Amino acid sequence: MPLYFPVTGSPFYDDNHVRKVTQEFRLSAPLSQSIDSLFGVFFTHETTAGSDVIIGAANATTGAIAGQVAYLPGPTTFDEYAAFAESDIPCYESH
Repeated sequence: MPLYFPVTGSPFYDDNHVRKVTQEFRLSAPLSQSIDSLFGVFFTHETTAGSDVIIGAANATTGAIAGQVAYLPGPTTFDEYAAFAESDIPCYESH
């Protein structure tokens, strides 16, 4: 049984235009004669153009729209930052 409307179709209208930029920098350097290290930073910036996403309910046979379930307006922006570090310490002596 349908959750909201007594129809069997559910069209999804999506007119998003996504732009995404990511960048990662890494630096690998020895901390001592036996300890290696890795340091890094990461950045991403994502935007969605001012388009809308509409999820509707429709008759699967005729295509007639029975109702709107969700309306998600744009534009949206998403930024993410991260930093990381790693060190390698050998547990044995190599020959």
